[in-house]
Amino acid sequence: MLQLNDTERTVLACLWRQDGLSRARITALTKLSKATISRVVNQLMEKRLLIEQGVESRKTRGRPSTPLTLDGNSRSVGGVNIRSNCFDVSLGDLSGRIKDFFSIGHGRTDVEEGLVALPERIAERGVELDRLVSFSIVTPGIVERATASVTNAFYTGGGRVSLGEKLGPLDCPVTVENDANSLIYSEILFGRVRETDILYIDKGFGSSLVIDGRVFRGPHGSAGELGHLQLDPHGPICWCGKRGCLSAYFAKESLMEMFSFHLNESHLKQPERALLGVLSQEYAVSSDRKFAEVFERLLDLLGAAIANVVDFLGVETVVLNNQNPVYNSRTFDYLRNYIFTTAIKRKNLKFETVTVSTERLMLVPLAVALSALLEKQEV
Repeated sequence: MLQLNDTERTVLACLWRQDGLSRARITALTKLSKATISRVVNQLMEKRLLIEQGVESRKTRGRPSTPLTLDGNSRSVGGVNIRSNCFDVSLGDLSGRIKDFFSIGHGRTDVEEGLVALPERIAERGVELDRLVSFSIVTPGIVERATASVTNAFYTGGGRVSLGEKLGPLDCPVTVENDANSLIYSEILFGRVRETDILYIDKGFGSSLVIDGRVFRGPHGSAGELGHLQLDPHGPICWCGKRGCLSAYFAKESLMEMFSFHLNESHLKQPERALLGVLSQEYAVSSDRKFAEVFERLLDLLGAAIANVVDFLGVETVVLNNQNPVYNSRTFDYLRNYIFTTAIKRKNLKFETVTVSTERLMLVPLAVALSALLEKQEV
């Protein structure tokens, strides 16, 4: 199995951000010694992670520089995104370019069996498994990275499932990561999110925290769970067992109670996310003031939760996933105004949405695999 030390990761990350650098340029950027860079570059070339592009011509005297590039032919990365009814598998090179993508259906009760069979399915696509240097499993639920175990996912049955050994035939490190954290990894690596302190709210009300440029997950992987921030100890009961969690107010039972004056039979047949989407769209166009006032009370709860995190952690940016059925232009403006009126530390706050396209989702497992390869290991 490929093993990298922190210095090797530093050099590899430097070249990932700017391909074609010379040894001298890497020395200047990393502040490491020439001898260290020379040794580390040789080690990475021996591990088939780097290659020399060829000698650059120079107009001045001295030894010509040799640009270095990631070895996209010898090595690759990959990952699987566990969806509610399928596995989405992405395979790519070290620069993050997708080389292959395919989906495999599964039942809600055979996720573990499907993961065990996954290496064989990847090999059937013509991928040489010994070329994979990093692989990821992106999953809903709460992930404890130290044990590669998952709780609170649709396939865990109320218990804890360890995914760390499911991909045994893969002779490379396998990283298990929560889907919300994974998407913000992808936005940091491939998207437009560049700030170092971020509150990201996913398509539900799961969320991620980025502190000092790194995803903060806490010792058991549950940090950043905005949806279970308690807003009222006497509020509606949440599936987690507490009362008054943010998620509880957006659950179907609470929505039916809050909007009982407005809902009809067709509304009642809608699943939770669809009902929330219908209510949000009605708010975007409705002139019914009573309905708007009730919906805005719901938005006030979300805004209060966000404002509390902004004040407590001093985050620079709040990012909303546009797949969340709550968000449209009117709700975005209402939330922004609420937070900028309520939060104390709002002076330099950025408030924005991220558009999660199908192409962006394909990159998410690669982002996690690459981050595991490029980042210094946590103690």
